[in-house]
Amino acid sequence: MWRYVRQFVKLDAKEALQYVYTVCLSADQGDVGKEQVEIAWELVRRILVLADSGPVWEELVGGFRGDGSRFVRIETGPMKDAC
Repeated sequence: MWRYVRQFVKLDAKEALQYVYTVCLSADQGDVGKEQVEIAWELVRRILVLADSGPVWEELVGGFRGDGSRFVRIETGPMKDAC
């Protein structure tokens, strides 16, 4: 799966995360589902590491506004619900 996802992580990391979230759709399939969720979390970590700075990082994780206040944007909603 990483071989496929890594090709478009640099182009659109947010879309790459959305694709990885679909792996969690099998979370209710016993041991296989648990294994798939672990794979998905590892892929999320890899995507975040590749987007380690700049606007992509801020779009995925968050950052600081001009006034110094912080904002958070981690997009794990679908994955969080499945896990």
